[in-house]
Amino acid sequence: GTRRWHATQAARLTGALAATALGVAPLTLMPGIWPMAAAITAAGLGISATLTTAYRIAQTAVPAGQRTEAMSWLTTAAATGTALGAPLAGQLIDAAGPAAGYLLALAAGLAALTIAILRRTRMAPSAAASQT
Repeated sequence: GTRRWHATQAARLTGALAATALGVAPLTLMPGIWPMAAAITAAGLGISATLTTAYRIAQTAVPAGQRTEAMSWLTTAAATGTALGAPLAGQLIDAAGPAAGYLLALAAGLAALTIAILRRTRMAPSAAASQT
């Protein structure tokens, strides 16, 4: 929490999303449980950075009077993604095997990364938010 970052919040979010999304890709090729455990651990390393940066962006991109709403929308989006993604991944795994579930996670991660890249200019701290 005390580190001074040189990269922008948008750049940090983009990097964390890329690490998380691309970390899922090798999971489709794992030959057994122990390599899978190591790969899942590596893939998960970007998750905390992604969440921390996303919440920081939500905190700084909106005026103080709207922060609770911004945090609520972010939490709702994460919960909705999990609630919809888990059963969909389960259906894909039942129909096509474990690799299909990991490919869904990769696709979702790449979609999030694409949105972050396209919307990076909107992630800058707002003037109203920086005055509080």
